[in-house]
Amino acid sequence: MTEAGEALQNGPSNTAIKVVELDTRLDFHALHRLAPDRYPFLLQSTAGTSGLGRFDILFAFPGEFLELDANAGLRGQLAGGEKGFLDALDRCWMESAAASVDAHWPFTGGWFLYLSYELAAEIEPALSLQADSVLPVALAVRCPAAVIRDHDTDRCVLLHEADADVDAQIVHDDIVAATTLANTTSAAAGWCPLVAEQSPHIFLDAVGKAKQYIARGDIYQANLSRGWSAEMDQPIDAN
Repeated sequence: MTEAGEALQNGPSNTAIKVVELDTRLDFHALHRLAPDRYPFLLQSTAGTSGLGRFDILFAFPGEFLELDANAGLRGQLAGGEKGFLDALDRCWMESAAASVDAHWPFTGGWFLYLSYELAAEIEPALSLQADSVLPVALAVRCPAAVIRDHDTDRCVLLHEADADVDAQIVHDDIVAATTLANTTSAAAGWCPLVAEQSPHIFLDAVGKAKQYIARGDIYQANLSRGWSAEMDQPIDAN
């Protein structure tokens, strides 16, 4: 692990960005499994070495967050007096906004966002969308650091805002532990009996409505699915 000699400038306050070289053989999935609270989100593609598939980004050292739940309630350290998620996010973004960075890396500190389809109802109130009871409708997490792999140059780095509470030695120790974890295999989990199945009538009614909307020209396609729920007899490794 070596600290590179480059310091990218981020924002009008000239906040430096530190870049630490890492082992290119690093297993991002193993690092996430080892410490999901420290490395919570992974953006990865198998598309190749060009375009959006060039970089893998494992966001690290998450900080304050803003979440919109299924009951339209805002929670998290960043929740303020706004009624809507987007207004609150706009405030948070403006408070921490920085000038664009002309840099090689696609992420130099910022936010990880999850926005569901149901968030569209905040922009178009006429929509009647049923939110998932498990997942948030929207989530914004402040992330001052990320582990990034460039498939084009075969380079892997830890990149973080210089004034953030990020310890590169912790990342190095995690990588060593994750390497051991990646070489172990977990026991396969088995299925328990099906616990819930959506009524076929609900799905068929939705198909009928979609056909009507398409025939009227209101929409040109519809994504429909029928929900099934089951449980595993032990924790499962998503990888």
